[in-house]
Amino acid sequence: MTLKDKLKQYKRILRFYLVKAIINRIEALPVTAMPKLARLLLKIFPLIWKKELKRAEELLPEEFSAKKDYILKKMVQNQVLCVLEVLFYDKLIAADPNFVTIEGEEYLEEAKKSGKGIIILTCHYCNWEILGYTLVKIGLPLTVLARAQAVNQMTELINSYRERHGVKVLMTDTIPDA
Repeated sequence: MTLKDKLKQYKRILRFYLVKAIINRIEALPVTAMPKLARLLLKIFPLIWKKELKRAEELLPEEFSAKKDYILKKMVQNQVLCVLEVLFYDKLIAADPNFVTIEGEEYLEEAKKSGKGIIILTCHYCNWEILGYTLVKIGLPLTVLARAQAVNQMTELINSYRERHGVKVLMTDTIPDA
């Protein structure tokens, strides 16, 4: 491993511990703190993830260039909201049991009764993390495929939230090649 790679890894580890410290503070707050916290995080996220935002900007297709700033702003807003919903999920559900609703739950129940299993394909649309938590909550056993993050501790942290809510995690790097 080169010195540059080692420094990059140390930077990622340092960022993990910073994120973990912030998460610990956030989780101690009441759910009513979410709006103020969202405003604060909307200012902080672009600073912490400057490189990632630059990369997202570069990857936007040319036809979206006129709306680039709007798209990136909305992307950050979505990320902040998704993170807060994960961190406050239990408190949000306690405050409002209908915080998450499922349309077409009868189809899931029907598929579940067949005994053949269900495959649900999603993408990073809306907050698929809390979708998983909610599916488990209504009695649907759930195993998700996940990929490892650049820092093992971050992978463990993310998976701990999933497992805490009954979601089983299968890492993509543990699936043998066919």
